[in-house]
Formats: sequence, C-alpha cells, structure tokens
Amino acid sequence: MSAKKYNKLTIIKDTGKRTKSGNAIYECRCDCGNTCEITLAKLRSGHTKSCGCLIKDTANEKFKKYEGIRKNRLTLIRDTGKRTNDGKRIVLCQCECGNTCEVVFAKFNNSSTKSCGCLALEKKKEKHEKGRAEKAVKTLQDKKILINGTNVAVINSHKLRSNNTSGKTGVTFDSNRKKWIAQIVFQDKSMRLGRFVKKEDAIKARLEAEEKYFKPVIEKNKR
Repeated sequence: MSAKKYNKLTIIKDTGKRTKSGNAIYECRCDCGNTCEITLAKLRSGHTKSCGCLIKDTANEKFKKYEGIRKNRLTLIRDTGKRTNDGKRIVLCQCECGNTCEVVFAKFNNSSTKSCGCLALEKKKEKHEKGRAEKAVKTLQDKKILINGTNVAVINSHKLRSNNTSGKTGVTFDSNRKKWIAQIVFQDKSMRLGRFVKKEDAIKARLEAEEKYFKPVIEKNKR
C-alpha cells in the first residue's frame, strides 16, 4: 500500500491508528512537502486531495481578482501571506498619500479601514482648526468686535490697502471693461454694487451701501 499516490498525496505507511468506525489511518506525504494523517477511504474517494495546501492554493488563486482594486484611499497590492490570530487575511495596500500599509482584508473590503491612517489625521487636524476658529470668533464676539458676522473694527477702519488705486475701499477699476466697480462685503457675503463709467459714481454707490449695511451695526455697537 505504501508509495501509492492519490491526487497530491502519497502513502508512506499505515500508522496503526483506526477511526471509531475502524477505518485505517495512513501517514501521507503531500506534493508540497508536508505530511498528514488521513483515512484510506477519504483518499480513495477523493474527499481529501492534499494536506490542505490545495484549498489554500485555490483560495489564493481566487483572491488574485482583488489585486489592483481601489476602495476609498487604498489600492490593494497583494496578499502578504500573513494572517491574524483568528485566521483573517492581511493584505498590502497603497494609500493615495503615497504610504503603504498592511490591512486586514475584511476591513479593506467592508471599508472600515479607508486609509493608511492619514484620513484620521486630516479629520483630527480639521477638527482642531475648526475649534481654533470657533474660539477666535467667540473671543471677537465677547469683545464686541464681531457682531452678527461683521467685524466692527474692520468696517470702522478707513485704512486703505497698499494696492488700492481708487482712494476708496471697495472701489476698483476693471481695465478690461474700462469701468469702475463698486462692491461691499457684509456678513461674509460679497455684493456687487455695479459698474460705473465715473469713479465718483462708484464711490457714491459704495458709500450708500455702507450707510445701509455698516451704519446700523456701528450704531448698535456704540450703545
């Protein structure tokens, strides 16, 4: 019986062991080099064809279809051959940030892991910056510098920017259309007041807008 081969398994010897039903158990050598113990019935029926490597090889072959697939920020490169303690496949991925990382395939596949970790860092940074911005706004509000989304110190200031050529904030010259543009920013909204041939008319439109939008806020702040 020894040296007889079934699929990937070659019988080495009868171990002398028997199953509860009396089936002989043989020691076999697999083509992959491993040895294992199997009943003759399972060898003859083809129920067992290898030491277990055939199942792994088949699973690995099927897994190749996932290589190159991208989910979220990760692109799956290959199976690392590593497994978690509970047998889950660990894969190597390329993150869009340029880093590579090892991820449990199930977490990659169900999108519970979306990046190498850079996404979580970005969200943490955004949350921190948002918190700083909110704190800064609250400070301005407490000092009555920021009222209804309007910076009172800015609208009260008559200081011109260094690149201003009109002599009035909010009035600029459109060199393409050869006209003066008047605009105003109020409560984080930019409003175009119109285009004018004469600079004086643009300045007048800006002053009227300041009277309409800025003056009520300035007067309220004086109380």
